[in-house]
Amino acid sequence: MNEQSHWRAGWYGAPSVLGGIRIEHSDYVPCRCPEWRVLFEEPQDLKQAPEIPEDAEWKLFPTDPN
Repeated sequence: MNEQSHWRAGWYGAPSVLGGIRIEHSDYVPCRCPEWRVLFEEPQDLKQAPEIPEDAEWKLFPTDPN
């Protein structure tokens, strides 16, 4: 699957005590992801993909410290 990147508003994001950013949205299960995947301001080009680090992790586990 080769999907284009796009901006999705409506998320809540905050630094996680486990590292990375915990993100939440009413339509999705909360998760924790690396900082490179999260922007806190709308980008100029809504279709531009993020710069993906080599050997990048896309999702961090565990999600909660419990």
